Amino acid sequence: MKTQLKYSASNFIRLLETLVLNIGLARVILDVSEFGKLQQFFVILTFAVTVASSFPTSLNYYISKYTTLLEKNALYKRFFFSMMFFSVLAAFLFFVLKDKLALWFENDFFPIYIVYFVFIILFKITNTFFSNFFLFSNKLNYLNVTSFLFLISYLGGFFYFGTHEFTITEILQFFLIYEIVKFVVFSIPFAKSFKTFNFKTDVNLKNEELKFVLPTIFLVLAGILNMQIDKYMISGLETPEVFAFYQVGAFNIPFIAVITTSLFTVVTPQITELLRANNIAETLKITKATTKQTSVLLLPIIVFCFLFSAEIIIFLFGSRFEASGSIFKIYTLRFLISVFPFSIFMGIIGLKNLAPIHVIASAVVNVFCNLILIPIYGNIGAVIATLIASYTTVIIPILFINRRLSTNLLSYFPVVQFFKVIVVSALVAIPFYYIAKNLFITDEKKYYIVPLSIFYYLITLLILERKFFKNLLNKFK
Repeated sequence: MKTQLKYSASNFIRLLETLVLNIGLARVILDVSEFGKLQQFFVILTFAVTVASSFPTSLNYYISKYTTLLEKNALYKRFFFSMMFFSVLAAFLFFVLKDKLALWFENDFFPIYIVYFVFIILFKITNTFFSNFFLFSNKLNYLNVTSFLFLISYLGGFFYFGTHEFTITEILQFFLIYEIVKFVVFSIPFAKSFKTFNFKTDVNLKNEELKFVLPTIFLVLAGILNMQIDKYMISGLETPEVFAFYQVGAFNIPFIAVITTSLFTVVTPQITELLRANNIAETLKITKATTKQTSVLLLPIIVFCFLFSAEIIIFLFGSRFEASGSIFKIYTLRFLISVFPFSIFMGIIGLKNLAPIHVIASAVVNVFCNLILIPIYGNIGAVIATLIASYTTVIIPILFINRRLSTNLLSYFPVVQFFKVIVVSALVAIPFYYIAKNLFITDEKKYYIVPLSIFYYLITLLILERKFFKNLLNKFK
């Protein structure tokens, strides 16, 4: 549990960094069109980084197969150099395709700031490797401390831009320097293992590892296309200014991916070992217990965000993006099923070759619905299309998982607990909503949303799981 908390903390800091980026740009860049153009680049960057995450994801699978420190160090370095190669490839492709991307997105920033964009891609992707390395080398304390210091410097940078005049070039220089320094700091403990490094045998992935990585890359590629297809289509069918409003409303809620991914990442080696021993019963038990944890931690957040969608958007991004509140309200509904990472779990239990069927089917439905709904309803049509695609295709991984484990959904997904948490969260949140609306939350006092959300969350956790909450607090002692 301590490892889960530490790893969740590191992912949470990384999500805060992304949130600070989105909020910071919205606050300091007054031209909505320029804000939209930069956000389009970061959507592409997120795509590249997410695809690159297939390497550390594969590392999670193989780490349990090696026992000696020498073997583990060689494994870390093979995956590190593979990510280096991928980062160079991604940067090169962006450089080659910059003019076509500029035409598709109606974004002249791509060719103008191409040098900065290329090097930001290069270092950002490479830095993705280190969180998994620190996890399995028992260096999470180093990761968390340094990541927190980086987050403080990130906040400091946006505070400077918010109080001084600046150019787009200067803000891109800040992003690039930030990633370079992060790379240097994260490389220090990693470089110590190079004493046992053999450039003849440790650089390239083994055939067995490569056979696992390639399908994983395809799976992640299809997944991120499915997750971001609405943003790509809005960018292609609308102006950067319209995209800016959609990007603000369709941002991912912090904690969602962090908590789900972190908890399942930590138990992945354990589940893998159990499946090798054909211990299905214990696998189901661990999976259900992990999903119960994600439900208790995440669903209250989703319910609160749904009710206070407009207030949250205004508090974070400013009143000029108030129109994004309705987008955010609908967008939060897609996260209800995020308490269980269906596609990722399929990879964990050996169904990685079937997982693309789900993400491809979802992507097809997403594109079809977007083509119909965007011309009619604009931004709202895109978010509704995404919601339809998410819920109509989730049956696919459920059927595959059930067949692989010879079981049913109730064996690994706590359905009763799931709806219990939603109902309790709503019953607690609704009084908060009406009190806030009628007593003190106005356009000038949106900051009250912060203490209100914390108070609500703590009360909900105490009602739902007193024992769980006490155990969670004891882990910090």
